[in-house]
Amino acid sequence: MLYREKELLLHSLGEQDINLDVVSLGRYKDKFAYVIGAKYPDESVPQIWIEKNTFRPIRYVLKGGGFDGAPLEEIEYSDYKALDKKKWWYPTRIVFYQNGRPDRVYVLKSYTVNPNLSEQLFDIAYLKTVYKPIASTQQSPSPTSEVDDVKKAIRDFTKIFE
Repeated sequence: MLYREKELLLHSLGEQDINLDVVSLGRYKDKFAYVIGAKYPDESVPQIWIEKNTFRPIRYVLKGGGFDGAPLEEIEYSDYKALDKKKWWYPTRIVFYQNGRPDRVYVLKSYTVNPNLSEQLFDIAYLKTVYKPIASTQQSPSPTSEVDDVKKAIRDFTKIFE
């Protein structure tokens, strides 16, 4: 959700089936927010909530599982801190919800703006010498699915009565 260009943000929201033509005003955890993608209080469709006073994302409701009919998932952004003299703000707490229950929580404990990083971290030739590729010497067997197991059971059962 942290895009610097409006076009990239709009494209990303459209990819998540957020209806950019629908905007309403809602309330989430004592904060007023613009709800983009739904008419408040509808939570049945993908949407993003932008805090009214700060214009920062506080909630993101999206389709889960990548297929129609999948339950919606939610991401909550909170505890924003100024990273660079109040120029860049970042949520120091991000909570992922599945089926209304917290699934993962990310908490930013410390950070450094413009840290000194070794040039070797970006040198592909050097990284290839440090991290050797994993070469498989044996072909891994293909995993059997439940469908394959059922088909085998039916074949075995049929052989009994032949």
